[in-house]
Amino acid sequence: MGSVCYGIDLRPDSCVVVRGTRLRGRLACTTVDARAAEAESGGGRRATVGCLSVAESIVRPLEAPFASRKKALKVFPSMLDVELPFPLENCVYGFLLPRRTEEGRVCALAVAARVADVQARLAAFQARGLDPVILDHEGLAIWAQSVKERPAQAGVTRVVLHLGPSHTAVAVGKGDAFISAHAAGVSGLNQIERVLRALGEAGPREYAWTGPGAADERHVAALAEPLVRVLPGSSFCHDEPDTFLARALAARTLERDPSQCNLRTGPLTHPRLRAERRRYAVTTAALYLAAGLLLCAANAGWWAAAARLDSRAKQAVTSLAGALAPHATIQPGMEARAVEAALRKDAPLMEPFQNALGRSLTATLAAIVTAGHDNQLRYQTLSLRRADVTLDGTAADWDRCERLLPVLRQAGYAVRLDRHEAGADERVRFSIRPDTSAGPARRGRGGER
Repeated sequence: MGSVCYGIDLRPDSCVVVRGTRLRGRLACTTVDARAAEAESGGGRRATVGCLSVAESIVRPLEAPFASRKKALKVFPSMLDVELPFPLENCVYGFLLPRRTEEGRVCALAVAARVADVQARLAAFQARGLDPVILDHEGLAIWAQSVKERPAQAGVTRVVLHLGPSHTAVAVGKGDAFISAHAAGVSGLNQIERVLRALGEAGPREYAWTGPGAADERHVAALAEPLVRVLPGSSFCHDEPDTFLARALAARTLERDPSQCNLRTGPLTHPRLRAERRRYAVTTAALYLAAGLLLCAANAGWWAAAARLDSRAKQAVTSLAGALAPHATIQPGMEARAVEAALRKDAPLMEPFQNALGRSLTATLAAIVTAGHDNQLRYQTLSLRRADVTLDGTAADWDRCERLLPVLRQAGYAVRLDRHEAGADERVRFSIRPDTSAGPARRGRGGER
């Protein structure tokens, strides 16, 4: 909507227009002639905002028995259909301020109006050369502006009475929360009283008077006195009441009030909004397309860079293989297999060097003997090689022979222990063999002790 818009309070014989401007986060409203709004809105340069009266539209609180907002929004139309005195198919509607209650349900404010009433309202605007982009709800607008200009106190029920030339709009809320909106006659005190009694809101109450009728202090006093006498509460008038509704419509648009609605929707949507939505859809699609193409290009570039790195690595390996084995013919990619084959071929020749550089079997044998002495083990046979070890012996009890296993495993042998029944000497016989399930711990052949 930009930083400038026109709020229009359309009345039976006139209209009040306020030019709202938002500059550096601050909002300013100025009363202007209707011809200024007509000139700027006709060319589509500025947005104009009107409203449907509370007599032409309906606002209802709805609460769905779901914790999911998505599910609740699906059932809200059916729930609203039950509340309306006319078919939902003949209406435009929307759901505002969806939120989750303390009980885990989702509630919202439903706003609806008959298509015929919206068309009649648009025709009234167009008869004055105006074409509003947004048709807000009168009750929600005066409530939001009242709370904005004079913040409500927690726990206090506020009744906003907008005294218009053809009807009185009544908006009721408690604290900052909107409750309901109703229409009454110009001097419909009895209707207002019935509405407030039906709501049954207990606690302190205050009356906020506004609208063109509130510019006359004596008129307000004549209405407030009997109302306060029947339903006690404090009373005050808003500043500049004649432009109050127009200010509210402009302010809600520029400040993007979440409680604002637009009942000019569906087939009645303003051409400017249609064009902006098409432009937004095209722009969004173009951005997604550009992002997709960018990802494809990045992916192709990554694969190309990876292919270059792979090619360089292969060339480096091939060059190194040629330098290390100049007389050998090695196919590219077969270098690792050629090295493994050469190692297997030269393994017998390398074994003496590995034995000389590896751990001495004498040290391992000394560790086995020491462990046997410390744990009262008696060895009957012992075969110790670099590849494996086998041992048979006896132990003083069932657990002592197990203390030999850490010594062997530390030396690099994968072994298993088998115990047998005790002999005549009451010593437990045991045997240690290579654990084939664990794989060979050492490779190669070597000396035996």
